[in-house]
Amino acid sequence: MTIPKPSFLTLAKRSPWVLIGVLFLSVGSLLFLIGGANLIQERRFRTEGQVIQGVVLDKQYVNYGRRNTPYDVRYRFTAPDGRAIEGTCEVKLETLQALDKGGPVKVEYLSGVLGSSRIAGEDPGTTAPALLTVIGGLVLPVGLVLTVKGLRRVARQSGHVGRHGRVTTGTVTTVRESALSVDRQQQWVIAYDYVDHFGRTHSGRSHDLPPEEATTWQIGDKARILFDTGHPERSSWVGRE
Repeated sequence: MTIPKPSFLTLAKRSPWVLIGVLFLSVGSLLFLIGGANLIQERRFRTEGQVIQGVVLDKQYVNYGRRNTPYDVRYRFTAPDGRAIEGTCEVKLETLQALDKGGPVKVEYLSGVLGSSRIAGEDPGTTAPALLTVIGGLVLPVGLVLTVKGLRRVARQSGHVGRHGRVTTGTVTTVRESALSVDRQQQWVIAYDYVDHFGRTHSGRSHDLPPEEATTWQIGDKARILFDTGHPERSSWVGRE
């Protein structure tokens, strides 16, 4: 009997190592890019920032639940090209108290960079962006290692079992939750026994499955399994036809 064998892409989507690795890569890249972009912008403010007179439109005493709570000041200024630009900046309490609604305020901005302005003297510093960049730089290689590890396993499984796989019938022995959660949904795994072409019994487990698929199986159910004839202990879960 022949059945369609799982492709490399299908196996990769099912691999928890690949899923976790891609998640780490995504988070690490995001943190690295955000931190790096803020560091670059801060450097530009220090080297290219221009100060211009603006007017305070509004100020808000907003409690963010943090120590040294920043407050919001909304302002408007007119760029040298005649454009009226509005912005909002988080300031310290003493800065907020020194400003009056409708009163003047000095604004620092980057010419030609839309949305890049702040109240002069309100330097956010580089500690937080640098920390984000460092964390992102540490998470990225972890994600890369996990992804490569997962893809190597998938390649090995796809190569050996995919090319030399023989279909057989396995018996479900366990249906349980796995340690993996995807999009806040706990995944499940199915363990099974099968007999190879020499009559020897082996055990295997499925890839991580969504609960709506895994819970349709019960202990004792029969499932389609692919095993490597060269290495019968290696198998791949197929499930139902």
